[in-house]
Amino acid sequence: MRINNKTFKEWTEDDINSILNDEAFRESQFLDYKRTFEFLEGDKSQKSKGKDEFRNDVCSFANADGGDLLFGISEKNGLAFDIIPINIEDTDRFELNLRNILLPIMPSMPPVDFNFISVFGGYIVVVHIEKGIFKPYMTIENQTVFRFFIRHGNRKEAMSYSEISNNFLHAASLASEMKKFRLERVSELLEDNAGLFGVIHVIPATFQNPADFISMCDWGKSGGIPLPYGLNNHIMGSMLPNVNGIWFPSDDGLRDFELLTIFDNGSVELKQDLYTNTHMENKYLVSDEFISAIDDIVKGTAELYKSWGRHSTVYICISIIGCKGYWNYDTCFSRHPQPSRVDRDRILCAPIEIRDILDAENVSEMIEECKKRTRYALGIKR
Repeated sequence: MRINNKTFKEWTEDDINSILNDEAFRESQFLDYKRTFEFLEGDKSQKSKGKDEFRNDVCSFANADGGDLLFGISEKNGLAFDIIPINIEDTDRFELNLRNILLPIMPSMPPVDFNFISVFGGYIVVVHIEKGIFKPYMTIENQTVFRFFIRHGNRKEAMSYSEISNNFLHAASLASEMKKFRLERVSELLEDNAGLFGVIHVIPATFQNPADFISMCDWGKSGGIPLPYGLNNHIMGSMLPNVNGIWFPSDDGLRDFELLTIFDNGSVELKQDLYTNTHMENKYLVSDEFISAIDDIVKGTAELYKSWGRHSTVYICISIIGCKGYWNYDTCFSRHPQPSRVDRDRILCAPIEIRDILDAENVSEMIEECKKRTRYALGIKR
């Protein structure tokens, strides 16, 4: 939703005042007004009920087409009526508390972002919910009652059996669509690279949603470049636009052993040639440099998303092409070598989920998990 042609991150008190009693901003499938946070008031039972209600509201939007919850605005007959400022001492801590309240949502917290609009006497809190990728989202009350809600018009309603079933099918298709995207990219890279190479993808859960696309070329020209250090470390030439976004081929064509691409759908891709060494007449794959690049690409992507102010679930996807028959280089130097041989020509490791790309602790944890699984996929026992 836009107010005065502004996205929710840009709204000000003047923008909020402009929608009061405006029929164009009546409560709808995409908009709901809340006077206050119920779970901040009352006794323990009332607070617990309020938290359940908040989770159910968020799920109802995520299970539909997304939308905005505006806290600190009273409504009258569905129209925004008056501003009721919410007193907040620390907005960062307040946002963290809200995110913690949403964590019990299953299978994971939907894509949610926040904006705190300063008004006289406090804040209006905007909770922006994206259309969920892993829907249906479900809440559990009292550890026994399972709830599925969806937004229909200006109401939150229990999901029907067919809606739940269809949404489960949609969630199952994400893995398939992500694999399709990866295979298409690998096929395109193979047209120019017949040898041995690896690909690191960082793919947002919303990569199929055109509403979340960014014109990377326009972003780069507007001063969004220089890129974060982690990504810049793998740039071998000048930025050029292409049909997918932007890429950085080497100016002389001699350094395309590394090729960084940033897609309009928010994905980041690094193609890196791999090399081998010969030892005792066996060819050994040198993979440490490629595995180390996972740190740069994922952390660089996190910095990119931070500059956009975007919380997003993302997936680290590792692909290694042309590797069948090579031995593992690092085993030559272990005290008790246990060499293993790569058993397939194409390795597409299972995606590693980062629930929030702006959660530094989760990012670091999942990077290490990704590196471990990549080594395992190559037969490296460490």
